[in-house]
Amino acid sequence: MTLYKDILKKSWSITIKNKFLWFFGIFSLILGSAGEYEVLYSITRREDKANGVIDSFIDFIMVFSSGFLGIGKRLIEEPLLTVEILLTFLFLFILFLFMVWLANISQIAIVDSNYKITRQKEANIKTGLNTGLSKFWPVLSLNIFTKLMIILLLALLAKFTTSILYGFVFLSVLFLLLVIAFITKYAIAYIVIRNEKIKHALILAYDLFKKNWLVSLELTLVLLAFTFFFVFVSMLVMVTALYFMAFLLEFFNSHNDSIALYFSALIPILLLIIFTYTLSLLSVFQISAWTNLFIEIDVKGAKSKLERMFTK
Repeated sequence: MTLYKDILKKSWSITIKNKFLWFFGIFSLILGSAGEYEVLYSITRREDKANGVIDSFIDFIMVFSSGFLGIGKRLIEEPLLTVEILLTFLFLFILFLFMVWLANISQIAIVDSNYKITRQKEANIKTGLNTGLSKFWPVLSLNIFTKLMIILLLALLAKFTTSILYGFVFLSVLFLLLVIAFITKYAIAYIVIRNEKIKHALILAYDLFKKNWLVSLELTLVLLAFTFFFVFVSMLVMVTALYFMAFLLEFFNSHNDSIALYFSALIPILLLIIFTYTLSLLSVFQISAWTNLFIEIDVKGAKSKLERMFTK
């Protein structure tokens, strides 16, 4: 357990002491910093959700295409309203692209900053952004490929819902999804830390995972246990804060109505800040933990807890 204990301790120390990482942690949540947990969550949901995503996408394309063909007619009939609608869609599309850009930049920045901190090099928002910009396209391509593979494999699983082969297909898809999640983490580390090209990074990541698949699985379970504990403690803190705010609100109500009104409007904002801060810490911690594991096994390798138990 020493390997995982050291990784958790180092990752938590980096997360708490380097507050600039919290900024990146907020936006890295968009991607889902814990891909293997996303896989486990997705595959245990109703399988028709995957088909629903694909069907919704096809419906969107059909609706968008038919709407696009009618734009010329609408421009003539209602030019002002049509321009307003088009500008709204353009704004939302640009906002979506910006959030995707920022999420990928943040993921890269956390990996890069974590590595630099462990090597006692300068790490701050500026260095994180610079590395994020330079590694953006290969990491974005990798993340898009991973998301598409998850959707396609879940759609495949949905086709076997009523089949006698469902159990076998379920386990096969779960295995493939976890492998993809692990390889993606290591490939991103190779791109960001070792400056590898995406193709070579994938080859190296697969080889690294093949040699350390049990270590990867064990860290997943350790992080899963930590996540449950962290979320439990965070919920206790939020409930305590909510009770305290309710007490203050009752106090203000009995003394000053105007202050009570302002405070009641402030409560959801404060809760949102606490919630976002908590998720940001968790995101930074998880990415840091996987980065530290990568540094450990890429340089000198590591034995899993089970291997150490049976080789004593």
